[in-house]
Amino acid sequence: MKNAIPAHNLLGVNVHACEPEQAIQAVLDSAQQQQYLSVACLASYSLVAAINNPDHQKRLNALSLKVCDGQPVRWALNHFYRVRLQQRVYGPKLMSDLISHAEQLGLPCYFYGGNPPALEGMLVQLAERHPALKIAGMHAGRYERISAAEQAHIAQTIRDSGARLVFVGLGTPRQDIWLYEHRDLIPAPCIAVGAAFDYYANLLTPPPAWMGRWGLQWLHRLLQDPQRLWRRYLLNNSRYVYEMLRQQFRGPRALLHGEAPYRGDA
Repeated sequence: MKNAIPAHNLLGVNVHACEPEQAIQAVLDSAQQQQYLSVACLASYSLVAAINNPDHQKRLNALSLKVCDGQPVRWALNHFYRVRLQQRVYGPKLMSDLISHAEQLGLPCYFYGGNPPALEGMLVQLAERHPALKIAGMHAGRYERISAAEQAHIAQTIRDSGARLVFVGLGTPRQDIWLYEHRDLIPAPCIAVGAAFDYYANLLTPPPAWMGRWGLQWLHRLLQDPQRLWRRYLLNNSRYVYEMLRQQFRGPRALLHGEAPYRGDA
């Protein structure tokens, strides 16, 4: 029986009070035991998407482990529940750390999502940084553009690859939907990592460390691609602040739909 990681309600989603090393250990435990585990890295945009779509809220709550990718999510957990999380579980950093462990432990990795240039760039970077890493496979794709039959074929390909870690970079909320719809179908942890493929391939410039510490990574992304991202960040960030203020005045448990701790053997 492994120690439980407690989950606390934020805007109807049970977010786990999880430090990076806890997330890494949970993933590695599942990988070595060839057990399914779904990991969603949540930013404020993810929580607003769940408010706007009750079905998506149910999907997120059905996933195994929901961690604080964004600083505003970590701050909210610390403020409302006094959990004293020291760090966020940043998707690109989580993927990088897990790749290092996978190389050392001989765990094959599969990379699903992104576009062909991102995966080609990742192959170059992986060969330079982790020459001993076992790559079970790669598949570029955007979830909403392919049929259910193609999705089933991709899932079977991942199963047959022998992957012990699966990184999913389909973007939010598509990657979380994929995790939900393929839960228990793949005997390996599946980790949704957002734009991590683009960062790893050096197609996106990572934000300065100080912007990450102060919760301003969204501004860095917005300045890189304002035409595509302005609505996501400006409108959704405003909604997130509004909803957090509502939760502050109504009490942190006002929107609670049940708390379910993650257990490593669940």
